[in-house]
Amino acid sequence: MVEKTLSRRGEARRRALLKDYVQLVADLIENGNEARQVDIAARLGVAQPTVAKMLTRPTVVPEPPRCRGV
Repeated sequence: MVEKTLSRRGEARRRALLKDYVQLVADLIENGNEARQVDIAARLGVAQPTVAKMLTRPTVVPEPPRCRGV
């Protein structure tokens, strides 16, 4: 039970972090800038290797549940 809760928390945290990265990249591009790793790292206050790792990390989006017809 505890493992499932921790797993859900970790997944929620990863999704939130990924959302922050995507939003920042969109903001940088929208403002006419390039979305370089160094710029992302500076804006988020993290090291550049952290950004590189996050951007190369595979993301898994679960499929929506299948609905049966009535």
